[in-house]
Amino acid sequence: MKALALTVFVNTLQVNDLHTEGDLLYAATSGGVEVYDTSGERLAHWVEGLPAEVNTVGRHLGRLTVGVAEGALAWEPLPAGGSWIPLAEEEVPDWALPMDLATQVQALLAVAPDQVQLAHLGPKVVAPLGNELAVGTDEGLFLVGDEGTRRITPEGQICGSFVTGATRWLGRIVVGTFDRGACILEDDGWHRIEGLPTEMINDVQADGSAVWIATSDGLFQWNGHFASRIPEELGTTHRNSPAIHHKSVNGLARGDRMWITDVVGPVSVDDSGRWRRYRRSVWGRSYQDIAACGGEAWVASEDAGVSWTDGRQWRHFDASTGLPDDWIMAVACDGVASAWAGTYQDGVWEMRGGQFRKIEGLPDDWILALDWGLDALWVGTMGGLFVRDEGFQAVEGLPHPSVHDLTAGNGEVLVGTEGGLVVLETS
Repeated sequence: MKALALTVFVNTLQVNDLHTEGDLLYAATSGGVEVYDTSGERLAHWVEGLPAEVNTVGRHLGRLTVGVAEGALAWEPLPAGGSWIPLAEEEVPDWALPMDLATQVQALLAVAPDQVQLAHLGPKVVAPLGNELAVGTDEGLFLVGDEGTRRITPEGQICGSFVTGATRWLGRIVVGTFDRGACILEDDGWHRIEGLPTEMINDVQADGSAVWIATSDGLFQWNGHFASRIPEELGTTHRNSPAIHHKSVNGLARGDRMWITDVVGPVSVDDSGRWRRYRRSVWGRSYQDIAACGGEAWVASEDAGVSWTDGRQWRHFDASTGLPDDWIMAVACDGVASAWAGTYQDGVWEMRGGQFRKIEGLPDDWILALDWGLDALWVGTMGGLFVRDEGFQAVEGLPHPSVHDLTAGNGEVLVGTEGGLVVLETS
């Protein structure tokens, strides 16, 4: 595997804590730590070495310190920069622990009740900065002063940090997020995709003149201007099923046709617009992921293992035919001879010659995402990203260890994590 260059996109709109030192303001956000001066200019943004969500920030024993879910980290200056060092449990200051909501509200009102009410921003935390008041909210960082209120959090950020799907469409990256909708990266930054009825996106997939968007409220196509709902009568949801009434569409994949999966199974639509549901070909009740290679598709179920089809015939693999469990989280295929199944907590299993076997050596067995590309298998787990070339190698520099989506190909890998999007490029 060639060397990888990383580009990270995170969302810092959610401001959790503020700390001022002279003319500098430190902001703990949903996407790392930001540093601002009194003019509102962002001087620095720290992501590497930190979990995506930083809860508190301050100074402890002379070192800049942040509170995170796992405890606290202190910045250790080094000749060639520095690094974040975990503090022992007994070293963690009380202020590094997140405040409950009632304590947070009392602190806000005690600092500056008039300014907070004036801001009308639903503030979470405030701190003085020069002659103004810095106000942290879930929609960014604001400065409030005699001349009014202005937002200083940079514009054009990715719409959300929990990335559940990513694809390239007409050369541009499109992502879906867990709780902040979908957006596209243009030359001037990220722009939201409007017209979706929900903020919960499960997957995105480019297909010619449109982007398909799987949501918790149905399936949509976006043509660059408008998002159109795919009518239910085409078979992409299943209100006609007497047993289940659920609109969530979970996975998308493009082979020689578009494949869609929802709770009760796969659906395909070919280039002529012909839809087909394969409900009678599968028997599971929770289908989450799908992979397509040419005319073949592999479907992952949480209760019925893995199913393979060429669009005409089906084969099924579960615990009775060699898999360790019927709960499969992710699937991938290379279009030649191999396919892979990622399990809930028993690693990755490879299909060759009609048999599944476990691939040993993976440091984390809780699989969330799989993809094949750049002549390697990419594995997203709860605890990191790994690439299998001549063995598993960890990919460092992610904004969050949990990897929920992988799209590999054309010299890059799009990595959707709980802390942002990472673009890996071979160099």
